[in-house]
Amino acid sequence: MSKVVNPRCIIHINDLPSFILKYIFSLLNPYDDFDAIQLVCRYWYEISVKTVVSLKKVFDRCNQFKWSVYEPDLHTGPFLAERCSQSSCYHAKSKMMYIFGGCTAAYTAFNDLWAFDLSRYTWSRVLIKKPPFPSPKALATLLAYKDNLLLFGGFSKSSPNPIHQTSSFYNELHLFDTEKNHWVELITENSVPKLASHTASIIGDSMVVFGGSMGNCSTNEVWVLDIPGRMWLQPQIAEGSRPAPRYGHSQIMLDENHLVILGGCGGPNMIYSDCWMLSFDLSLSTSWIWQEIKVTNPKMSAPHLWSHAACRVGSNMLVLSRPLKSECATFRHNSLTVDHILVQYFRVMPYLYLTNFLREMRTRSKPTPINVRTELLSERRVAESVALRRQSSSSPSSSSPPSCDRNKINLEPSSADRLSCTIMRRKLLTSKSLDKQVYFFE
Repeated sequence: MSKVVNPRCIIHINDLPSFILKYIFSLLNPYDDFDAIQLVCRYWYEISVKTVVSLKKVFDRCNQFKWSVYEPDLHTGPFLAERCSQSSCYHAKSKMMYIFGGCTAAYTAFNDLWAFDLSRYTWSRVLIKKPPFPSPKALATLLAYKDNLLLFGGFSKSSPNPIHQTSSFYNELHLFDTEKNHWVELITENSVPKLASHTASIIGDSMVVFGGSMGNCSTNEVWVLDIPGRMWLQPQIAEGSRPAPRYGHSQIMLDENHLVILGGCGGPNMIYSDCWMLSFDLSLSTSWIWQEIKVTNPKMSAPHLWSHAACRVGSNMLVLSRPLKSECATFRHNSLTVDHILVQYFRVMPYLYLTNFLREMRTRSKPTPINVRTELLSERRVAESVALRRQSSSSPSSSSPPSCDRNKINLEPSSADRLSCTIMRRKLLTSKSLDKQVYFFE
C-alpha cells in the first residue's frame, strides 16, 4: 500500500524567505546564470534585480577582494602559449574576454585571437580562415565597438637575436567581426604616427587615442578616429600645462566628456605617477583642456606606476601593481630610537602606529636596530603614544614613568603632519594573491 503524502508538507523553493533566495543568487555566476534565473518567474526576476544592486554596492566599496585561480586542463582543451604585452578587452554581447597577440620573453610576436568564456571558464581559439590578418605584434589596443573588436597600433621585433633586432611600429587599423569571425582592415583617408603602448577609449562612434611610444621617442598627442567616416582628427589643445610625453600609462573614461590619464613612462629614469584629466568635446567645436589632478598622499601610490593594469570601479580607479615597498609599509633604520621612529611615522602617515618592540624598548636609551611592521590604528592613539613617550623620555632619572593626563594632550597635528588619504591600499582576502596588492585611486 503506497504512502499518501500530504500536499501541505511539500515545500517549494519559492516558499523560502526572499533573503535566502537573495543569498543563493549572490553565489551564482554573474555572466550567464543571472540571465537564466530571470526567465523563471516574476518573483525570481525581482529578487535577482535586488541581488545585482546589492552586489554592485559591495563591489563599488572596493573593500573585499580575493583571487580565484583558473587552472585549465592542458591535456583536454586548447591553451595559450606564455606571453606578455598582449591586448585584451571584454565583449558584453558575447560575454567573452578576447585576447590578441603579445610576445614571448625573446620578443617572438603572435597574431592569434583567443576567447575566454567567463561563464564556463574555458578557452577557445578563434579560427580565422581567410585574410586579411593583422601583423604579429604586442602593445596594441583592442577595444569592443558594437558587435566588433577594434585593433590599433602595436610593435614587434624582427629577430630574437639582440644584435640583429630591429623594432617595427604599426599604425594599422583592423576590425574583427565577432559573428562572422574574420578581420577587416580599415583604410583611413589620413594617417597617424605609428604607436605602441598607447591608450585608447571608445566613445560612441569615435576612438580617442593618447600618448604612446614611437621607438626613438614618446608622444603626448591626442588623436580621434571617426570610425564610420574612417578619418583621423587631431583636436586643438588649450594652452597651459599638459602631461609629459609617455607610454605604458592607463586611460579611464569618466563620462562622454572626460577621461583620466594615470602614470606612464617617458624613457629611462622617467617614471611618472601623476594624474591628469582631459575635458573634451567630440564635435571639436572647442579646445580640449588638460587639468592635473593633485594627489594628496603620493607616498601611498603604487610603485612603478607604468605598464600596469587599471580599471574603473564606481568612483575609484583600481590599479594592480607590485607589493608596496616603501617607508609607509616597512621602516628599516639602524640609528633611530623608538621615540624618533614614532614621531617620524606620525609625520609621514597619521594612521601608522608601531606595535612591535615598543614595550621592551621603552626603557632603552641607546639606538637599536629596528625592522618593524606596522598596522592601521586610530590617529588619536598614535598621538597619545607619541606624547606619552616624549614625557617619559624627558625625565630619565625617575624610576617610574611620569603620569600623563590624556585629556590634556594636544592631539591636533600641524598642517604639515595632517594628510588626507585619497590613495588606499587593500590586502586581498586569500593567500593566493599572486604576490600582488590592490591599490585604489579615489
